Amino acid sequence: MGTGPKVKSGFDIAYTQLPSKDLLVIEAGSEIGAKLISNLNLRPIDNDTYSEYVKLIEEAYKRAKAPFELNNLPEILEMKIQSSIFKEIAERCIGCANCNMVCPTCFCFDIVDVPELDGSARRVRVWDGCLNYTYAEVAGGHFRPDLWARYRHWLLHKFVYWIKQFGTFGCVGCGRCITWCPVGIDIRDVISRLLKR
Repeated sequence: MGTGPKVKSGFDIAYTQLPSKDLLVIEAGSEIGAKLISNLNLRPIDNDTYSEYVKLIEEAYKRAKAPFELNNLPEILEMKIQSSIFKEIAERCIGCANCNMVCPTCFCFDIVDVPELDGSARRVRVWDGCLNYTYAEVAGGHFRPDLWARYRHWLLHKFVYWIKQFGTFGCVGCGRCITWCPVGIDIRDVISRLLKR
């Protein structure tokens, strides 16, 4: 996706787990991150650990490679907005929103009023996901009641709307949405199907 798996900018602290050594490689991406890291009792990375880290990143790049061309992807997907594939996917999707909850770029939230025992209330912002049924409920009704429409919105947000908002893809290619989908929906396969039709 051109956005990972190794982050290059726009972060304070990044960490990579090295399973064979049970270690974390921690990197600062900003002055704030460097300041936080300097307060930790960390040892500098040795050559062997660094070599393993580089190899792990290279392997992650190979695994994360999109099986489709990224050029013009947003424009092509936007033209597929009426595709029946979204309804076909919704027949398998159970609307659990695992893909939302594990995605490092999802940031949807809801505002709820929490009543207190003394009669007052607090207004609280809570993490939410656009695949959750209640996310699109408003006082005037429900503007996205169908699961297929919510799934379509989630996918197009990552690959179309995010480009318009931030100038980059909203998918970093981490694969968490694939790993944690209980029914095995693979976003790469969905996009490949959309591109073929």
